[in-house]
Amino acid sequence: MLYAIPCERKRMAIREYTWANLRMERNMGKIEGIKIQNYGVLKDIVLGKTRTNQRARALGNLVAVIGQSGNGKSTLADAFGFIADCLEVGVEAACDANNRGGFERLITQGAAEPILFELYYRESSKTRPITYELEIDLDKTGRPYVKRERLRQRVEKHGWPRTFMYLQEGAGYAFEGNDDGGQDDDGSITGKKVEVQLSDIRRLGIVTLGAMKQYDRIEKFLNFLKSWYLCYFSPDAARRLQNANALSPISVICSQPSVSPPDSRFPQRRNASVSTFAAPFACTT
Repeated sequence: MLYAIPCERKRMAIREYTWANLRMERNMGKIEGIKIQNYGVLKDIVLGKTRTNQRARALGNLVAVIGQSGNGKSTLADAFGFIADCLEVGVEAACDANNRGGFERLITQGAAEPILFELYYRESSKTRPITYELEIDLDKTGRPYVKRERLRQRVEKHGWPRTFMYLQEGAGYAFEGNDDGGQDDDGSITGKKVEVQLSDIRRLGIVTLGAMKQYDRIEKFLNFLKSWYLCYFSPDAARRLQNANALSPISVICSQPSVSPPDSRFPQRRNASVSTFAAPFACTT
């Protein structure tokens, strides 16, 4: 027996659902763009809005990347996993984790520059964006290390963002507090600047400094990165999840290197597969 929902109640339910989603989106940390250089087949790509690509449109809550097999969709998903592994075990161990095969296999063939990641992040719709830059290279002994890290944030009524953390080979500076403190490109300083020297150049500076309460902005950004949920699955594994409890749709990366069987209705897509990015991160299906 079917029961009809009155039109007015249906409209109210839709409005409540829409407003609930808007409230969640306004208060949710989100990556609006990412730049990757020299990571596997990703020689130089930009998705969404970044510090140097301000005219681009920010990534939405769901992004689908479509292309032929071997074009880097799984590598793109793995890039997020690599950053998460760097947080957990350091850059040297991350290069070997998940069958990556070490730095020499990770870096783009023939690349002379380091592996580079740039994340353009916004804590909520009401906060100013933060840019995180990370470069990874080999040191003089041939081991992967953190060559450079930088955090910048836009300042209200100010042109370019100020740097509030900068580390070059483990040495640099950071600004305390949660205000507009930072250093401009011309060298002018606002706020309390603290000189920093890290003892381990294979661990991310944001991990070390983010554990200290005086670096509030670094701590918040670190907690956002640590909240990522990474899921690597295959179609067979997905079929076994029918009776599993539902997972939160937020911050999920799913990477499936295999390609689903082609749809006979679309012969031109036989060699294509799809990568789907769910806010703020990604699934490959």
